[in-house]
Amino acid sequence: MYISAYASLSIEKDQLFVVTVGGYSSAACWIQPYDYWWSQSYPSKQAEIDVTIKFVGISVSVSVPPSVSFSGNSDKATYTGVLYNTDYIGEDFSGIQAASTFGINRVEDHTAGTFLFDGTFYIEGANVYKVRGGGNV
Repeated sequence: MYISAYASLSIEKDQLFVVTVGGYSSAACWIQPYDYWWSQSYPSKQAEIDVTIKFVGISVSVSVPPSVSFSGNSDKATYTGVLYNTDYIGEDFSGIQAASTFGINRVEDHTAGTFLFDGTFYIEGANVYKVRGGGNV
């Protein structure tokens, strides 16, 4: 059995004190070493994805649009999703915004995929870091 996690983070709006991001996070499992197209189904009893978008700066405030399944607090936006009897789970997001009086230095996407097989949980993670440099994140 093989598992993977994937995280993609893009900057939708980049201003000195406001940054808006979007992206896609997912996790997958499969049975053969090079069977990336799932020619053999190998569903887990439970698949979970946990995504944390963190904005690094001083006095950061995060806002999440109602159309996005994330919840936001101070400097983070988080999402947890669970599916059953599947080999894939993913979540699209867009419009997650953070503001800071002193600017935002970095944006991070931490994604973890968890799969349950025969009473054992297997976890794989993916991380993306966008560092501000020369006015761009």
